[in-house]
Amino acid sequence: MASMWRSDEVLGEASMVTVFADCEADINEMFTCCPDSVEGVIRASHDRGVEGSTGKVFARLEERPLEEHEVALVARPGQGKRTARLAVRFGSTTLRHPRNRAPEEGVSPIHLRLLTRHEVSSFDQARWIIRLYRQRWIIEQLFRTIKTQGFDIERVLMSTAPFRHLCAMTLVASVSCLQLVQDRDGEGQRPLEDVFSPADRAVLEAASVTLEGRTERQKNPHPVGSLAFAAWVCARLGGWNGSYRQPGPVVMLR
Repeated sequence: MASMWRSDEVLGEASMVTVFADCEADINEMFTCCPDSVEGVIRASHDRGVEGSTGKVFARLEERPLEEHEVALVARPGQGKRTARLAVRFGSTTLRHPRNRAPEEGVSPIHLRLLTRHEVSSFDQARWIIRLYRQRWIIEQLFRTIKTQGFDIERVLMSTAPFRHLCAMTLVASVSCLQLVQDRDGEGQRPLEDVFSPADRAVLEAASVTLEGRTERQKNPHPVGSLAFAAWVCARLGGWNGSYRQPGPVVMLR
């Protein structure tokens, strides 16, 4: 239990750790005070100066070559599948130590700039960095599950005993909910034991039978013993009606 509270001990044997974060983490210390084995992918908030130049990093980036590619967006209720076109630029530079940290005004929220110490020398590597940053949404979903829409841990008083153990249990349960969400389609082919004990298998199989309908579309489509099979059962028990809109962590939590 104690190791859960010291990430440096848990990750001490890792050859490299990559931290990805939103613009709140765009502080100088994230680039200058990290160990050599820690890298970052951070959405830029400040237009920083460039060492040895009067220019700034945003303008320097605009001078770099551009490559475009398309990504498929999943369908939403009342809206079909869509395709978004992304424009990618990358470059290497040395940032000047900031004199002040006032955020730039007037920047469109859909214009994202990511800063990283990972070496990026091709568009394939740049797209890999973007894919890394997209994983930050998993963290947001985890916080959502822990906070108001889920376990509502914020309403628990810190004087409540044992507060640390309660927080740790909430974190474990929230991660379990996200594991169910991540493999709800079965693409990861994760085993049931990632979240449940082997003794739970019979209960899940019995529950699945009671939740299935008469048509093939209304039946659990995943292999027995898989995490996706359990995710389908939990989603149905959580109020999901089996429509094309996929169940999220709050549904799994129910």
